[in-house]
Amino acid sequence: MSAKDYLRELREEIKSDTRKMLQETLPSTDPVPDDDGDDSSGSSTGSDPPLSTGEDNDADGNIEFVELVSANKPNKPDKENEKPPPPAGGDPDPVKLKKEILKKHNAANKKLEKKREECRKLDGTQEGELVEGFVGMAGARVVEESDGSCSVTSSAKSKTSSKKQKPVVIDPAVQKRFEAHSQKICNRIKAVQSKLQQLRLTGAVSDNSSTVSSTSGTGSKATTKAAVKNAKKTAKNAQTPQNKNFVSTKDGSAAFFPDPQTTTPFSQLNLTANYKAQVPPPLPSCIQGLAKQENILLLTLLTLNPKQRDDYLLMLGKENSLLTAVKGGYQKGQPAKPVEINPSLQEFAVNLKSRAMVQLYGAQARQATQDEVSRPFLTVTAADKIQEVKKVREVRTFEDEVSYLLNNGKVTDKANYKQELTLQNVSKAERNAFLTEANQKALRDLVDELVKNERGYVVEGVLRVNVNNNSQAFVDDHTRAADVYINSVLLRKCAMDGDLVRVFVKHGEPEEESEDSPTKSERLKNNWGFVVDIVEKRHSRVCVGTFMPYYQSANQYIRFSPRDLKIPVMRIYKQHWPEAIFKNEFKQLESVIYQAEIIEWREDVPIGTILRSIGKCGELEVENQALLVEYDLDVSPYSEEIISSLPPSPFQIPEEELKKREDLREECVFTIDPLTARDLDDALSCKVLKNGNFEIGVHISDVSYFLKEGSELDELVKLRATSIYMVDNVYHMLPKPLCFLCSLLPGEDKLAFSVFWEITPDAKVLSTRFAKTVINSCTQLAYEHAQVMLDKPTENLRVEDFPPILHGYTPNFLSRIVNQLQSIAVQLRARRMENGCIKINQPKLSFTLDPNTGKPTSYAVYELKTANQLIEDFMLLANSSVAKFTYSKFKDLAILRNHFAPSSTQLKNLAKLLAKHGHTLQHDSSKAIAQSFETISNACPQPEAARAVLNIMMAKPMTRALYFCSAFAKLPEDFFHFALAIPMYTHFTSPIRRYADCLVHRVLTAALELSDPPARTPEELAQLATICNVKKYNAKLAGDASSLLYFKHYLRQAKSIKTTAAVSDIGQQLIELVLISTGHVCKVSYKSLAKVADFKLTEDTKPVRHCLLLPKDKKIAPAELRLFSEVRVTVQLVKEAVTVTSVLPPLLLAPKAPAASVET
Repeated sequence: MSAKDYLRELREEIKSDTRKMLQETLPSTDPVPDDDGDDSSGSSTGSDPPLSTGEDNDADGNIEFVELVSANKPNKPDKENEKPPPPAGGDPDPVKLKKEILKKHNAANKKLEKKREECRKLDGTQEGELVEGFVGMAGARVVEESDGSCSVTSSAKSKTSSKKQKPVVIDPAVQKRFEAHSQKICNRIKAVQSKLQQLRLTGAVSDNSSTVSSTSGTGSKATTKAAVKNAKKTAKNAQTPQNKNFVSTKDGSAAFFPDPQTTTPFSQLNLTANYKAQVPPPLPSCIQGLAKQENILLLTLLTLNPKQRDDYLLMLGKENSLLTAVKGGYQKGQPAKPVEINPSLQEFAVNLKSRAMVQLYGAQARQATQDEVSRPFLTVTAADKIQEVKKVREVRTFEDEVSYLLNNGKVTDKANYKQELTLQNVSKAERNAFLTEANQKALRDLVDELVKNERGYVVEGVLRVNVNNNSQAFVDDHTRAADVYINSVLLRKCAMDGDLVRVFVKHGEPEEESEDSPTKSERLKNNWGFVVDIVEKRHSRVCVGTFMPYYQSANQYIRFSPRDLKIPVMRIYKQHWPEAIFKNEFKQLESVIYQAEIIEWREDVPIGTILRSIGKCGELEVENQALLVEYDLDVSPYSEEIISSLPPSPFQIPEEELKKREDLREECVFTIDPLTARDLDDALSCKVLKNGNFEIGVHISDVSYFLKEGSELDELVKLRATSIYMVDNVYHMLPKPLCFLCSLLPGEDKLAFSVFWEITPDAKVLSTRFAKTVINSCTQLAYEHAQVMLDKPTENLRVEDFPPILHGYTPNFLSRIVNQLQSIAVQLRARRMENGCIKINQPKLSFTLDPNTGKPTSYAVYELKTANQLIEDFMLLANSSVAKFTYSKFKDLAILRNHFAPSSTQLKNLAKLLAKHGHTLQHDSSKAIAQSFETISNACPQPEAARAVLNIMMAKPMTRALYFCSAFAKLPEDFFHFALAIPMYTHFTSPIRRYADCLVHRVLTAALELSDPPARTPEELAQLATICNVKKYNAKLAGDASSLLYFKHYLRQAKSIKTTAAVSDIGQQLIELVLISTGHVCKVSYKSLAKVADFKLTEDTKPVRHCLLLPKDKKIAPAELRLFSEVRVTVQLVKEAVTVTSVLPPLLLAPKAPAASVET
């Protein structure tokens, strides 16, 4: 039996019993009229408004309003109105009886109207329709009148007879039967109430539904009060926001939306007269607290997965009219039909969301807006069910991705793909089909046809993965102004950062450059492509990282998060788990750093294995080891066999070798290096010739004498390629005994490779010659010692202020030589700057470590002095001289170093940015850039701040300098070094710490006809040059990361430091600052600085944006911040990030403070 049938049967039963009682009690009156009757004695305003006009509601919309007027109660007669009974067997006075009945009837109607009005106010209902979905039973009320009459009301408007009632003769026997019938009806109603209560406890009926109640003519006044109190409670619940099933409408009325999932459908209930047999068993005591509608709904939602939960909520919203179809939102041909929150409820929904936001995030949570709740939901209709259309991740193959790219899949249906632009899975392999030989051949054939038909071209280059989105990658394309863009892991055939790849580039549509949006213009120029072949896997496929949280439900594999963000999250399957996982709780292993290796790919997901455990996160030694592994740097010690094969120490130079070399042991040769340096690669000499010119010599350690080409040691050294300088240690490229053997220590005979120039006093190079020499350095000067000589060129220097000086030389003699070298170096530097040399100096930090713990106790900024520049000038001259000489002798075997011009597009964007701030950047040549750099810096009120920002800005468009074999360079720009403004350049001066210098030494030896040419082919030399490029860059990154690691550790101990910063960008929500002393870039929001200062943005034409800095401390004057402005900042470590926590204007009148000070 359905809910409507059940309620209709109940209604008919009550009406039938009522008619019988009235007919028996009032035999002379007409029967109680049905719906079509009209009661003229009832007030038309006293009838309740209809509960619902909806057709889909479970409540019966046709329930009538029936009035029951009972006779006087014999058990408790009203003493005030008590009348003597009529004489036995006599008829009562009809006039008096008529007046009495009419009087009581009118009194009952008045009180009924009063009670209706009272209930209407409590219920919150007004004249008019309620929102669809209100349960019909919630509108029922029972009101007992004080004179014993009672009324049973329902939702429909009642129309009773307008005819006048005739006098009634009351018979005691009839009255008794009437009371029996009345009691029977009350019992029946109580039984219904009990049944509904049982259903409510099991979730069949909501707690918030109104209770159907009634009292009989013999009921007590306490029952009446309880019924009224229950009605008030129901009305109050309907208005209370906590009652989640009631929704207030705009007119103030309330609507109840039951949960169709947790509510048992009435059609499934066997509600018969014998209802006791259908009462479900009571709930267990352990879940009695959950037997509320909202708890059951919550529990239901918690058991569903996200997709099921979304589908379920959309279904409920549709069924309960909370979601309605969007008018005009559906278009023919679309598989989805959009729905939205019922417009009449959106205002209330905004309040609900705002309240939920406060509960989630506290009082500071933002307020919800109308736009957020009025957005449409995309749904599809199938079998009368509403489901959300979710973007399920489609498993696509390499062939799918290529076909999608070539056919412009964004606007072309798959069915319309052109055959000649579609790559087929020829091998029919289900996994990684692109690796099969058949599919690779099909791919090459397709690319050949595409190139033949001029649909694109093929380029070879190094893959660069986007660190912010490892699914995106770029390949340098020197034939065009922009790069090749590859937008998925599959399209690059799972190649990794640094791999050499061959790429097919699809011709893009011609686009006009936009002056207003340079970023968009640059993006449009990037042609799309895909990898055809991985020419060389330069990435080791090894990384370090930590395990992500492990869930038992996914026990087949654990997700591994690499620290290198260019590598996707890996899957480690059970057979590759470390043993510690099986022996310990997994929570203990989440903070352990592991070394992992990618062993295969499953489509675009890397599958890895664990190689070893490195240690606990946060420990300095462990973190340094992790950095070395992360950047693929081999620091393992050399074997005992290698060490034993080295020449003994002290080394005695053979006589045969001495005869081949130029003996300079009697010359004044000395080294100038950092104070703590142990690897002394280079030395200097200078003497005045008879013609007044200078003979200046640069003497470099001859490592190639000990490191023979192709030897066992050489095969190991070439893979390391460079020394690694970490904060806590130096990892030498060569074995330590060989480093000390080659180091140009004072007082020892050393083999060297020397370059001599005859230079005039005005720094013109007249001649250059190269020679293998033997030297004996007289002293080891530090930069600080040489700087004293430069600062005090004419003073008498004390011996005790300098290191030991051998061979009878004095500090004053060395001072004269150093100043002679300086006079030449200054002119060489000026000439180089005139040619367009660009100086981009990034700050370098040095740390003082606790000898016991290894933790940093202080730090300082490494300052470049004039003495540093002196050495640099002559090393540059030596390198360029060797490059020209070796290339002139061996066109195909010379190892050179080039630096391509920076990205023109990025330079244009930078120029436009600076122009908006009133600065001009000329970028047509390196000289123009260098001059603009100096002009902008000197024009700013704080030149030091401007240089700090410009160093960061100029470094971004710059490319990396690279080693290369001359056999593969043809054009002049292939040899040019842009930053140094030198036509041809190489590295010759540091063979102890760079393998590329050793290669150059071998070519130079052959050029001097002192040995045979190198045995390696140009291809092998090119490969070695690539290894040197990769290792040199990785070693730099590791050193920078080590410096940042120790700076963070120092910052954690110091709590905070105060220093100065320069403004590099001002945005709507945040400001970007560059710490002048350390070079760290920090972005900080205005909101996080609100406790110290306020920022008021202003929109001016020039510059584009600047702001007013308003300190909270009124003693500090406000300041206007623009690009390059200098500010005082407090720096702290917040969530392992260097963070600026306060910004204040600079102290204009204060003396210049140290670079940084610890806040006490």
